[in-house]
Amino acid sequence: QALNGVPFTLAFNSADMNADGTVNLSDVGDFAGIFYGSYDYSADFFADGALNLADVGRLATGVGGSCP
Repeated sequence: QALNGVPFTLAFNSADMNADGTVNLSDVGDFAGIFYGSYDYSADFFADGALNLADVGRLATGVGGSCP
């Protein structure tokens, strides 16, 4: 069903950070580079506005998964 009405912000990010269809060690490396740098939404998997251990946990649950 179409979303109608007042505009809203829709944000989505994925543990498949390099968009190759699989969550693997390459994505962990990309995540680590962002995690230790300045804030970037693409690594904020907990969506709390901060990069912290909650995001590491969510990335870990995605490792080994595939994205259609």
